Amino acid sequence: MKILVISDIHGSSYYAKKIKEIYEKEKVDKLILLGDLYYHGPRNPLSNEYNPQEVAQILNNLKDNVRCTKGNCDAEVDEMISEFPFEKNIEMDINGYKFFFTHGHKYNMDKLPKEE
Repeated sequence: MKILVISDIHGSSYYAKKIKEIYEKEKVDKLILLGDLYYHGPRNPLSNEYNPQEVAQILNNLKDNVRCTKGNCDAEVDEMISEFPFEKNIEMDINGYKFFFTHGHKYNMDKLPKEE
């Protein structure tokens, strides 16, 4: 299974087009988005070719193979324009290994989730 993991697009249509290009070239089975898809946030400068609507269109065209975690810059309105759900985190078994995907603002190497 080929998985492409992307984080922090922040509304850059330039990078969304690159994602689509890699996705198609590599014949990706699953696209994992780690949040911060459309908005750049008040601390960050505008991203390269800032165009959140175009980013949404590109990602929505890949929706059948997308799983997405919610980032700290993602809001309810971002979920409204996305044709795929935003998850708090993603747990997947891949080739016999357990993977935990998250944006990093809640869980990270210094603050790991509790095992159940």
